[in-house]
Amino acid sequence: MLNTEDLEKVLDYLASLVKFDPSRPGNHVSWWSPEKAMRYLRDGGFTEVYRSAYLQSHAPVLRDPRFFDAKHPAMSLYVEARKSFA
Repeated sequence: MLNTEDLEKVLDYLASLVKFDPSRPGNHVSWWSPEKAMRYLRDGGFTEVYRSAYLQSHAPVLRDPRFFDAKHPAMSLYVEARKSFA
């Protein structure tokens, strides 16, 4: 499949095969890439969308590990978005 199909289509297909088990709510049945997250945010009306990184937010409070990003920075995806309400 990986040789003939778009990677996003393959990942969507594989995710569709996974059954959610409510007794294990920490197990996710989805996949995200920075590109997919940013596309969804833009589609949702966010006008300023950009990749970020661990403790690299534009917002100072989100750069303080005492309050944010303390769990799994090596496994996390960092994308930020702003929406203008004009």
